[in-house]
Amino acid sequence: MPFFLMILGGIEVSRYTWTRIVLEQVAYAGARCAGLRAVSCSNAAADTRDPRSFDAAKTMAFVQGSASARMVALPQGEISIDATMTCNGNTDFVRIALDHAFASPFLSMAGLGSTRIAASACFPQQP
Repeated sequence: MPFFLMILGGIEVSRYTWTRIVLEQVAYAGARCAGLRAVSCSNAAADTRDPRSFDAAKTMAFVQGSASARMVALPQGEISIDATMTCNGNTDFVRIALDHAFASPFLSMAGLGSTRIAASACFPQQP
């Protein structure tokens, strides 16, 4: 029984670590997409030469799609997008903050419910 619990505990620690790393990668990718005003996160079509502006809905969809591709479900309530932030004393940054509820059947069995994993990233807005 102790060996079985040790294996299951190792699996859950690995799942937690993997989820945390995925959230960090998704936060950075979302902030970069919005900061660069990539087509996936802006309001202009790819074939226009017009200056593109930040689009929060497209950025939200990009972040959710990036997380989903890595098998992490992120509802809108767990994503915060700020287009004009100050990060590390620098102004005019895009900030993506994620606050994910990590659910584990073993935490539930122990009566602990779920734990939160937070990740955030900033990227400068490009002209």
